[in-house]
Amino acid sequence: MLLIKKTEYKEMKRSGLDSFYRCYIDLKPELDGYVQHIKTWKDIQLMIPSRHNADRYIEGNCALIGDAVHTVHPMAGEGMNLAIQDAFTLGELLSYMYGARCLDAAQLKLYEQVRKPRAEFLSSLSHLSALAYSYWQGPWPRVRSHVLKRIERIPALHYKHMLNISGLGVWKETLLDRFIQIGLLPGSILPKVNGKEHQYTEQDDYPWKKRGNWNDC
Repeated sequence: MLLIKKTEYKEMKRSGLDSFYRCYIDLKPELDGYVQHIKTWKDIQLMIPSRHNADRYIEGNCALIGDAVHTVHPMAGEGMNLAIQDAFTLGELLSYMYGARCLDAAQLKLYEQVRKPRAEFLSSLSHLSALAYSYWQGPWPRVRSHVLKRIERIPALHYKHMLNISGLGVWKETLLDRFIQIGLLPGSILPKVNGKEHQYTEQDDYPWKKRGNWNDC
């Protein structure tokens, strides 16, 4: 993946594929001889980084999911995860509504209640990761690599990171986490994790199951 500034792409195309080859070879010399297998600009896929979060997911009896209500940076696949989780939550709610014979469209707001804050959190997390990868000169690549290795090797940081990007729960990072990530503090000061902390509960995932007798709709 190569970061191309918006103002430079048209100039690269005018200069020909050699300009594209040079960028990759300068970035990683080992790619010389391999990147030249790309023979046309049509073989190059552009991923335009953009982000938005809709104000609402529901209007009347219509519900939106996936990129229609939230987009994230394309580099890590979180958009697909969010869309799958949207569909699952909406499907579970619809199944429950039909089982309870309660087809009042107002109940669809429960889907938005569950998914909207989760998608917005993951969107902000994805945006932060994208910013971290946008700095490719000077000391930043080494700093980024150092931080990622610390997150991988320190169990509490690794669990928290994987939990947050998975969408299975939320455990927001703290200033203490940041100091440990960059190496100013040792990871041993963090508590041990058992792999269940801050995961969503059934009540978090399916709040409609605690709403009493839906047959009164």
